[in-house]
Amino acid sequence: MIPVSGPPAGWYAISLKPSLLRWWNGAGWTDDVVVRASSGVDSPQTGAAFLRRGRLFATAFWILAGLWVALTVLMSVTGGYGVIWFLAPLPFIVVSIVFEARLSGYRRLLAADAPPPYGLHPIR
Repeated sequence: MIPVSGPPAGWYAISLKPSLLRWWNGAGWTDDVVVRASSGVDSPQTGAAFLRRGRLFATAFWILAGLWVALTVLMSVTGGYGVIWFLAPLPFIVVSIVFEARLSGYRRLLAADAPPPYGLHPIR
């Protein structure tokens, strides 16, 4: 019986925007990730650090949206023009939801048990 060999060790592109490269050691994924910027400067980091930074941005937008809603309610209660401002936090809420959706996708891509890169070719 001939043993089945897996994909060769190397950096594989796991997403396009941002361009994420992840190291496959021949048997499984490691936590090593490289974020390729359009400027040509690569940013090596761990998958956990990448997800932590994304979580920080999403949390910041949720906080901004919450503060804006609280300010709007306060203005409405005190007789100001808060009613007009009720739609103002919508962009923050939409951006927060987009961040959350992207983080969910990145969590799947960076999971330790993500599928091997069959059919892909190593980069570099």
